[in-house]
Amino acid sequence: MVTFHSVSQKESLVSLSFPENNSTTPDRNYQSLEAVINFYEQKDIRNDYFQWLHLRPIDLSSIWLLLHNLQGITADFVRWLASAVSRIDDNVIRCLLVKQLYDELGNGNPEQCHTLLYNRFYHAFHPWQPESIATGKMDALNISSPGIKLRQPG
Repeated sequence: MVTFHSVSQKESLVSLSFPENNSTTPDRNYQSLEAVINFYEQKDIRNDYFQWLHLRPIDLSSIWLLLHNLQGITADFVRWLASAVSRIDDNVIRCLLVKQLYDELGNGNPEQCHTLLYNRFYHAFHPWQPESIATGKMDALNISSPGIKLRQPG
């Protein structure tokens, strides 16, 4: 069971149950890439949090909360990727990661660096930051604990 704490003042929390067997994952016995692609083309793969958001009126505070937690894993992504490139011996994999790194860095254009674009997007949602954080009733570090957990090694 996963509990999402709503940032809306109208609700306290929402509980969602995740199935034991994640139905959005194809069977590992698929023999071909085409079979995996066919699986995802036929399957509704929205996860429960996004379904929860989709079924509700637009709540920009919920989107702020999602972006706030994503910041925990996006802040150092470029450094992590560059570090991985330097430690991989396989040139094919290294080339794929370098291509991804170049894309993350805006294809050489600093104004298009994904970290910068993400920060602009995140800060545009500042007016919808939950009042409980703005007033200090809830610690911003506490509310971002899911993102912080994802950032931890291991």
